[in-house]
Amino acid sequence: MSRYRVLGSDADCEPGSNGLVLKNKRGIVDPQEMADLEQELLFELYKEIVEGPLIKSRRLHIAEITEWHRRWLGNLYFWAGKERTVNLTKGGFAFASAHVLPELRESFQAQQLDRFTPCKPTNVEELIHALGSVHVEFILMHPFREGNG
Repeated sequence: MSRYRVLGSDADCEPGSNGLVLKNKRGIVDPQEMADLEQELLFELYKEIVEGPLIKSRRLHIAEITEWHRRWLGNLYFWAGKERTVNLTKGGFAFASAHVLPELRESFQAQQLDRFTPCKPTNVEELIHALGSVHVEFILMHPFREGNG
């Protein structure tokens, strides 16, 4: 059984994975192997970001997040760093429809990233509110096929 219920042309899973692994550039069929590799690549990206130019002192842009997604998963998936073209549901919850993503990305930039980055909270409550707000809105939008969390 797949992690997500998907409709559209990008819904293909890797043959031999029993619908558990998305079609990928390496032909990986084992869900744990894919999860481990995704985690390893994410850690590498985090190191690059932390060791690179300081992001805490400037505003983040959705284009930058999209580039991070491409850098993270681009060696695994053909759709990495691209807006998803499929509609997704998980556990009966429907994420934003693919056709409204361009509008939602603009709104996310204006209402979340422009408002909460750079993040300069004066107390823990402000930090929790900023992080929670950005994270929840991003997850609800769910702009990528996978790797939004």
